[in-house]
Amino acid sequence: MDESMLTPGLIPNKEPMIRVGLILPEDNIHSIQISFSDTQCFEIETIDRSHPSFENSDQLSLRIVDGNLVIPELKFKDTVLKIIPSISQDDLFITIDGILAGRGFHWEKKISASYWGILEFCVSNGKMMAVNELPLE
Repeated sequence: MDESMLTPGLIPNKEPMIRVGLILPEDNIHSIQISFSDTQCFEIETIDRSHPSFENSDQLSLRIVDGNLVIPELKFKDTVLKIIPSISQDDLFITIDGILAGRGFHWEKKISASYWGILEFCVSNGKMMAVNELPLE
C-alpha cells in the first residue's frame, strides 16, 4: 500500500500533498510559454542539479526537441524538470499559456492558467506531461 495515501481514522501530522495532471500525452502539446509572478522566487530542479532564480527571464519557452524538454532562454535540456517556489508565499504563481481546457468536450480550447505550488514537467513517449503538486487545503 502507498504510504503517502491517507489512512481512515488516522490524522496526518503534516498537510497531504495532491498531484493534478495539467498536460497529458494525449493533449499532443509540444511547446508552451511559462511566465512567473516573481522570477526571483522560483528555481528549476532537474534530476541531478538545481538552477537558482532566473531573474532575467520573466517568460520562458518550454519545448520538446528530440525527446528532451528544452528551455532555449536558459540553454536547458533534460527529460524531467520541476519549477519550485524557493520561498513560501501564498501569492507566488506560474502562468502557463497553451493549457487544454475542456478536454474531450465540444468546447475544448487552449487557455492561459495560473498555478500555485510545484510544477513538474516530463516527457512520456515523446510527448509533454505536466503535473501540479500542491497542498490539499
